[in-house]
Amino acid sequence: MSTGAKVGIGCGAIVGALVLMSGCAAILGAGSGNGTGGEKQTRATAPSGASSASTEAKPGPTKEENETPPVTLTAEKAVFKPTALHDGGDYTAVQVTVVNNSDDTVSVNPLYFEVTDSDGVKHSAEIFGADDNLQAVKLYKGEKVTGTVTFKGKITPAKVYFRKNGFSTTYSAPVK
Repeated sequence: MSTGAKVGIGCGAIVGALVLMSGCAAILGAGSGNGTGGEKQTRATAPSGASSASTEAKPGPTKEENETPPVTLTAEKAVFKPTALHDGGDYTAVQVTVVNNSDDTVSVNPLYFEVTDSDGVKHSAEIFGADDNLQAVKLYKGEKVTGTVTFKGKITPAKVYFRKNGFSTTYSAPVK
């Protein structure tokens, strides 16, 4: 094997290890409770009486009209802004806002999101997508976070899904 091939394989292994460690850090960061993140991400206290008109919960909230769901989710199409790790492929970005209306802590992580496209096909979120990617955070009562979730491929997002704490109740919202 030539020296160039050995160097190429070595560099590839290093880059792969860095990508793997960054992914692990993003997943583990969901439990850190810090609100730091991308420049475009915002985390703030939600106003009381936050609207839940565009949020559906599965299983659905009680039929009582005045009851606010534990988590409010909104989503809208966004422009994909690639990072330095962008592989040149097509990606679709969706800006999401998650509001914690409950007394429980809600962990938010970009890996907890999926989107259904206009053809009804579900797509899982990508970790290293957009420059303004949603960061992993813990939301306490009344807090909210906004950021971009990225999906591989050029798709028309119709509905976004968020799994509370990664494995719990799933909430959904139409993509505006």
